[in-house]
Amino acid sequence: MNNLKLISNNPAKSVFIFLALVCASGVVSAAEEDGEWSASVGYDYSSGKYGGMNTTTTWSLPVSLSYAKGDYAFDLTIPYVRQNGPTGRILRFPLRLEIGNVSGIGDVSASVTRYFFGDDENAANFGLKALVNFGTADERKGLGTGKNDYSIQGDVSKLFGPATLSATLGYTVVGKVDGLDMRNIYYGALDA
Repeated sequence: MNNLKLISNNPAKSVFIFLALVCASGVVSAAEEDGEWSASVGYDYSSGKYGGMNTTTTWSLPVSLSYAKGDYAFDLTIPYVRQNGPTGRILRFPLRLEIGNVSGIGDVSASVTRYFFGDDENAANFGLKALVNFGTADERKGLGTGKNDYSIQGDVSKLFGPATLSATLGYTVVGKVDGLDMRNIYYGALDA
């Protein structure tokens, strides 16, 4: 009963935990004549020094809602994030980061993807995605910058028997934060 009281004291965390529990049993889908809805939950872990002196470890539990119709897909993702290390909280200028543990709802992202499917199952498939990463994470905790980021990316994938090979190339325009040298970035990935 004490756990329920702790959850109910934080409405955002309560909603997130409820959605995660609903999705945890697998992907939830409801097919409609004019499109298909789906929901999922994932897990991401990363750890490294990222050019600094201290190790940062981040756990993320994203809950996603998707709607697909024809050659288009619309996605909304709300992550719950826990970070251990330099939290990003500015204690004074020049920049000095506090070391500790922080957690909360991360930056919410929304995207639309246009797919270009090949004529047959052996053809390569292409996707073009526009994504907005809204600065909704608590910047006082250091979970985000409080600024929006905008990305555009292209994807290509091809089946090779039972395997799929895919590649991604994208570009992100980051929200600028006063006093920090934030740079726009190119990114890419290869997956098999």
